[in-house]
Amino acid sequence: MAGAVISERITLAAKADPEYAYGMRQRAASEAAACLATEDLEIYLAELRSTVPLLLKRLVYLAPDLSTIGGIQGRTRKILAHAKERAVEYCAITIHRNGDLQPDSTYCWQDDPQRVLEVLGSWSPSNTVLSFPNNTLRILPIEVREAVERFPLIFFGSGQLSFLIQDSVAALDLDYSRSVKATRSIVFSELDQRTYQQFGLHGQILGFHPTEIRDMPPRAKQPKALQLGYIGRVDFPTKGTDKLVHAAQLTKDRNLPPLKLYTPDNPKNAPDLERFCKLLDGNQLSDFVEIVYNEHNLEVMFEHIDILLLPSNKDSFPNVVLEAFSFGVPVVGTHFAPGPSRLITHGETGFLLDDFSYYSLSSILDECSHEVLTRLAGNSYREHFNYSMDNYFELIESVGVEALHDFFGWNRRNVFPTMTAMNRHYDSMQTYRKRARKWRRRYESEREKREFVENTTRYKVGKILLDTPWTLRGILLRPYLLFRVVSAHLRRGRK
Repeated sequence: MAGAVISERITLAAKADPEYAYGMRQRAASEAAACLATEDLEIYLAELRSTVPLLLKRLVYLAPDLSTIGGIQGRTRKILAHAKERAVEYCAITIHRNGDLQPDSTYCWQDDPQRVLEVLGSWSPSNTVLSFPNNTLRILPIEVREAVERFPLIFFGSGQLSFLIQDSVAALDLDYSRSVKATRSIVFSELDQRTYQQFGLHGQILGFHPTEIRDMPPRAKQPKALQLGYIGRVDFPTKGTDKLVHAAQLTKDRNLPPLKLYTPDNPKNAPDLERFCKLLDGNQLSDFVEIVYNEHNLEVMFEHIDILLLPSNKDSFPNVVLEAFSFGVPVVGTHFAPGPSRLITHGETGFLLDDFSYYSLSSILDECSHEVLTRLAGNSYREHFNYSMDNYFELIESVGVEALHDFFGWNRRNVFPTMTAMNRHYDSMQTYRKRARKWRRRYESEREKREFVENTTRYKVGKILLDTPWTLRGILLRPYLLFRVVSAHLRRGRK
């Protein structure tokens, strides 16, 4: 009842002065949080939610670096480039600048820390929403993170939850994983959405990454020997590129053209490239894989590929699938990788395999007649229109407005799940740290006592008498040493 009365007052105030009403709304929520239980607080906040009409003015992307090559970097640059004509302002805040690809609408901490803090201080949480992918908040300087957390946050689960748990060291930082929260969370596949729900985290929104629409339909390809290809990082654990050896063996056995592999030569973006080359050499397949480095022109790459191979073990939303679809190139992926299983419709826009083995690939190639490939190409091309920039902007701006209305001065949703094993490990480590601090204090106390004793005259005299050898030299030296100790003692006494 009290909540309804306060909500009515705030609604009336909003008609006269929206900014003042917004402050009333946030103060009422803060006071309620201090005295209400969780369930009662949620009911109270639901009554406050729509008291003040809020409009999204600005959407900010947080990222480690937008000046280099990479999936998140490339997507964000495209979004910022296409958003210039939008009513909502789109911009980015980054920490590092290690390349020359940084967009104009970017505030970089490395370039000007003071400017970053100034713009964060000038923006209002009543019309500005910030978004961050994966563990970006963890690397922010403390001043930036404190400034960022006064805004409504949208979490992008760009790396699926299984990767964050199994392959990311951030899971060990429980102080971080327990503290990071958001007002809205976006994931990119139904599989990942269900995984979060199994961990007790609900309310994730199913989103997508946009692609550029190609208005030119794919040209009809003439019947010829199939050209298989791969585009992306050479990374065994996540991208499963070690399985491309099966494809290379298949091209050898079927007298197909060598597998086209487009990848960067930077070890950071292709960490297992050297291992992959050794694997090809060991299986005598080096002549059946043509590796092309640092090619960025999509038209050049997809001109030479009939079927794109994507053997990923973990992939939340691979850009390369939609890029292939825009050129009418079908994709062969895996059922268990969340992104490919969402984007690829088996038998319509490509194929999904239970295991990316030699025999599975061979059976797929048996089905790929010229007529089947032509049908798959048309379906793939039509599918990519569903992931346009306009559709993306409509989705992200609607989520931004929801985040504004659900933000009451603090972000409430947990981003990462609670894991009992990690919590117990953390608690045991805390116990060991307490014991270590206790023993360190005891050791320092004993050391201080020892240093005090060793500085006394009595100790020094005794040490001289015990340590000086009973030789002629020692007997002659002993009175001189004693005289120095006693004279020093007498000088201290006079002071």
